[in-house]
Amino acid sequence: MGLFYIVTETIQGENIKWVCELNDQFKENLDLLTESGKYNYAAYMLADNNGVSIKVAKYAETDKVDLIENEEYGYCSIIKAVNKVLDKFIVVKCHLSLKFIPIDLP
Repeated sequence: MGLFYIVTETIQGENIKWVCELNDQFKENLDLLTESGKYNYAAYMLADNNGVSIKVAKYAETDKVDLIENEEYGYCSIIKAVNKVLDKFIVVKCHLSLKFIPIDLP
């Protein structure tokens, strides 16, 4: 029986599940092993579960006294967690750059 890799993600509100069958050589083909046969850092970054936690905090001022928002990403694929953090920064940047311009309606 082969090894299967299952990815579940939400795209436009719909849960999509991708199933890939991995052959016995996938670790070598993707260079996920060291010369001694142990998993390397690339494999650690792709692992579904790990001990890495990425914390993001938002403060009202630069003195870090008034905490507005605190979120934690991690304990999943490091690439997935970093992607979530980058998405958060994009949302914050877009929110900060919004300008409201009054318009006259007929």
